[in-house]
Amino acid sequence: MNAYKHAENSAKRFGGNPEDYLEIHELLDSGGVAWSDSRHRVLTHNAWFVKVILLQLFGPTIETSGGEKISVEDIAEWHIREDFGGSYPSVSDYLASMKFQGWMDDGKRGAIPPSHKGLPDFDSDLLDPETYRQRKKGGLRAFPDEPLLTVNLPQ
Repeated sequence: MNAYKHAENSAKRFGGNPEDYLEIHELLDSGGVAWSDSRHRVLTHNAWFVKVILLQLFGPTIETSGGEKISVEDIAEWHIREDFGGSYPSVSDYLASMKFQGWMDDGKRGAIPPSHKGLPDFDSDLLDPETYRQRKKGGLRAFPDEPLLTVNLPQ
């Protein structure tokens, strides 16, 4: 289900217009830009994201175009239940299904995340706050022998 359909459902359930709810539903579905299948939901479709992140961003309630105050938690919980056929997963539900990898352990095992393969080695001196501040003042890069990364964004 897309964000606008969730917003329409919220408007029917809580009152107001779909546009009153759209920003919350777009954020809940935003993980799709990082991962194209339903596993993107691990990022936002859980109680921790709702109770910590959403509440910090939106506050405990939003006001609809009709002047009603609606709980952000309730909006998000219904979105998640719609996507999961009624259930509301916790972070531990996701993490219990994930295989622990060596790179997740503070790099102690010498492993690196798959997305970092082929990148130059990280200068571990940058982990020292004083070295980092000195380098930042001097305009030094984390990888001095490498050019700065340039990204061309679409116009």
